[in-house]
Amino acid sequence: MLRVAVRASDQSGIAKVELGWAIEGGDTLIFACDALPASMPVRCRQRGDVTVFQLEVGAGRRGLQIRVTDGAGNQRVSRPVLIAFQ
Repeated sequence: MLRVAVRASDQSGIAKVELGWAIEGGDTLIFACDALPASMPVRCRQRGDVTVFQLEVGAGRRGLQIRVTDGAGNQRVSRPVLIAFQ
């Protein structure tokens, strides 16, 4: 299991956090707490300015990246991270 925690807020208090998830040789998916696919082993919770994604991951290489959008539509994107699971 992998947990990814993100702290993000803006002056309005509204900040949407999305997790980009890439599976080597497979799909690239975008997860948001308010739109999680029922067919994927991912959960999300938000408490205040902290968003926590929890994913069941198998073996192989995975890539992830975080995108935060504030209430005015401005976006910030993290550096991509590559992780190898065995």
